[in-house]
Amino acid sequence: LKRSFLCRAVAAMGGGASKDAARKAMASSVIKGASSMSATEQKLMDCFKIWDADGSGAISKEEFASAMESLGSKLSKSQAEKLFAEADTNGDGSISLEEMHEFLFGAPHLANYFQVLVQLQDEMDVRTLKAATEYEGAQAMKDNEEWLVKAYEIKLKPLIKKSFDNHDKHGNKTLEVDESIIFFSNYCEKLLGFWDRMIESRMEFWLNKLGFLDIIGLEQFEMIQTVMEGFTKQQRDRYMTNLDTCHKQAFDVLDKTKDGRLQLEEIVQGLTPGTYRYREFHRKLNLCTFAEFDEKFKFEIDKMGLVTKIAVRRATTERAATAAKAPAAQQLAEKAAEHRVGRKAEKAAEHRVGPAADHPANKSPFQGKQVPQEAEGAISSSKHSIFFGSPKG
Repeated sequence: LKRSFLCRAVAAMGGGASKDAARKAMASSVIKGASSMSATEQKLMDCFKIWDADGSGAISKEEFASAMESLGSKLSKSQAEKLFAEADTNGDGSISLEEMHEFLFGAPHLANYFQVLVQLQDEMDVRTLKAATEYEGAQAMKDNEEWLVKAYEIKLKPLIKKSFDNHDKHGNKTLEVDESIIFFSNYCEKLLGFWDRMIESRMEFWLNKLGFLDIIGLEQFEMIQTVMEGFTKQQRDRYMTNLDTCHKQAFDVLDKTKDGRLQLEEIVQGLTPGTYRYREFHRKLNLCTFAEFDEKFKFEIDKMGLVTKIAVRRATTERAATAAKAPAAQQLAEKAAEHRVGRKAEKAAEHRVGPAADHPANKSPFQGKQVPQEAEGAISSSKHSIFFGSPKG
């Protein structure tokens, strides 16, 4: 490579003093025209050798400043030093090839994307467990799925956009083939690491929170973990064996407009779980989606008959809970029956003898008092004339 090759990124920088622009200019000069991962890696090594003027195998602060200048950078000395410090991650005063690769092609926003994906799945597990243990039914499961779709839109889409901008090394608001190679490589690397973390998460959810470990014991617990680790390794080998073909196929399935460039919306669809493009994107990469990973986990659990065992255990628990409630319910029923019998007896007595004599409405105004003789005669006469007619008649 000649010095003139490195200057092709000057236009992308626009002569500005932005550290991000300087970083992208270096990356653009490296990947321009690469059509495979091996070509990209070779270009990086060639550029690194040019920047490593003394051939020490590492780039010093002075060599880094010289490389920036050769690309037409207008960074101040302090800005260049800060940028160097970002690249020198171990702080040894020089930049190795590995550090330069991470500096130019790192994907911090993709790392955040997968962290959020783990958090959302953990939250979904809590919601699923609540719906299962409290028997909330199909509507609760539907509500949970709708919640997850909205969460993807709110929390994942901004990170996808940031990652898209980070990988747009040429600065033309699209990802060309050479840029997509870096993007796909970074995505797959993070995805495969994601599976390793998800094995732990799935084991925690299925075996601990749902109570499977109490049923199967530690030996079968470890057996399932081994199977899933083998499954993840198989995914990794399938991808790595046909890496360039996978990248090309993934590019084709995302490039809806067939213009040879990937737009932001095409990348968003490819990285949003649950969409058709998401499933096809992963299929072309020879990697499974999270839903397929979870299905594999469930399949391994079901092979051991654990689903049936947990269902039997749950039914037994329900019966025990019902039986525990039975004595209390029986006592309430007996009290209610006693109350009904008592009321029936009272009504029957009233029907036979009339209302109670001591009821205020049935008391004589003279009850408990000495009645005057003339009043007693008047009462007697009044009764005689009302009920039996006049003595004279």
